[in-house]
Amino acid sequence: MDSVMRRFGWFVLGVIAAGVLAGLAGGATAVVLKAIQHVTFGYWSGTLLDGISAATAWRRVAGPVVGGALAGAGWWWLRRRRQLIPLTVAIERGEPVATAPRAADSSLQILLVGTGASLGREGAAREFAAVAADLVLRRIPLPESDIRVLLASAAGAGLGAVYNVPLAGALFTVQLLLCSWRSREVLTATLTSVVAVVAAWPVVGDRPTFVWPGADLTAAVAVVAPGAVAASMVLGAAFSRLMSHVQRQPVSGWWLIPGLTGAGALTGISALWFPELPGNGKSIITESLGGGGPLLTVVAVALLKPVLTAIHLRAGAVGGLITPALATGAAFGAAVAILAEHWTGWDINPAAVSLLAAAAFLGFSQRAPLFAVVFAWELAHPPPMFLCALALIVVVGYAVQTGVPILRRNGIGGRFAIRRRGP
Repeated sequence: MDSVMRRFGWFVLGVIAAGVLAGLAGGATAVVLKAIQHVTFGYWSGTLLDGISAATAWRRVAGPVVGGALAGAGWWWLRRRRQLIPLTVAIERGEPVATAPRAADSSLQILLVGTGASLGREGAAREFAAVAADLVLRRIPLPESDIRVLLASAAGAGLGAVYNVPLAGALFTVQLLLCSWRSREVLTATLTSVVAVVAAWPVVGDRPTFVWPGADLTAAVAVVAPGAVAASMVLGAAFSRLMSHVQRQPVSGWWLIPGLTGAGALTGISALWFPELPGNGKSIITESLGGGGPLLTVVAVALLKPVLTAIHLRAGAVGGLITPALATGAAFGAAVAILAEHWTGWDINPAAVSLLAAAAFLGFSQRAPLFAVVFAWELAHPPPMFLCALALIVVVGYAVQTGVPILRRNGIGGRFAIRRRGP
């Protein structure tokens, strides 16, 4: 009995430590990223979109170019010495996560995203959280199975902390890292994520990432949204296939330097006309929820965002894909709403369609509909009536995931299967 209680006590301590460290890692990631953005685009207040919009043309191009060159040189030097295995694989194998190369890799991700690369910051936040937690957890007398659960929980909590989404952080852990719904794992992931989010509040804040504009689920939205959501599911699966394809044979060796420099140049040139494009996609989501803007601009952004993300991955970059996917879906939803309003004359608020399309797009790109809808919900906190619509996305998502394998076994639908891919 004493040994059981002692192990339980150490485990509780591990949960608290993992949560606090993940929160600190998430907060530090946000601070460093913002500092790099300020230096890159020469602004000291306001949002990234404000800064890029006010920046001169040469700065819009030079920032991503210099960032790409520096990150390419860093990865070339780093990968010559050691090839990192993915964080999920390291945790599953019980290998040490807190290594200098992994910390350096995460730092290069932040540098690249901060200078405008079309990738998410959540990848670096997860890795920093796991590295920080590993440094402490290895010193606590716990079995390897407990440490594995705590490290995965810390990684998911890092995502939760950087975006102030505790439930989504926990779901990311159980759905995409541990792939387990056992009560122990669910409770551990949830508690760790909540602790991390609270620990990051002094830096990240306790308000939702996006301000909901007050859009409701009107009859017009109810007519337009199903088509946008269905199309977003298909496009999300296509997004996943595209990113998996370009990651199979990324640029390597010294070619990383010109490759990422070129990717930065394309991003910077695109930013001359579309300042929403640089960065993880937060600017695109903000604009989509705020009304979207001119139709041609919204359509162009929806097309260019995944292209720039794919180019960076093909050029050898490493980074998150959650927010680029969410941003692409949000822009697509806004475009559908604007187009439908033009054709029908109905009053359709793009924010409602944009949020639903973004959740569907992300759910099918990550093959985790429940995580996606909770993530979208926590980011914007729309009215409760949206829960029903989001719940339908979850039901349809899991129905498709269940039905496609059955169809494939019967020789049907193989082309449209959603492939499982790592986060």
